[in-house]
Amino acid sequence: MDKFYYFDKQSVIGAHTLREMQEMYAMAMINTQTPVVRLGEKDWQTLGAYCDLNAPACQPLSLDFDGAPAPNGAHAMAAEAFAEITAD
Repeated sequence: MDKFYYFDKQSVIGAHTLREMQEMYAMAMINTQTPVVRLGEKDWQTLGAYCDLNAPACQPLSLDFDGAPAPNGAHAMAAEAFAEITAD
């Protein structure tokens, strides 16, 4: 099952399942513009790019993903990826 991290304007939070992300969205803890990265990816997307959050069962959208999830150090990898994209 895919795991996701999100950035809350202060730190990287996760890992969460897509269903957990949908639940946090329903509670207004995050929104469609929240930066999210899937475990093993380096490019951040908005939460709304991953699925229709208003659907009864949030299903991932088809995104290009060639790499395997990183078993260890995923949080550090997500933080590094975020630092790279925000450095510009």
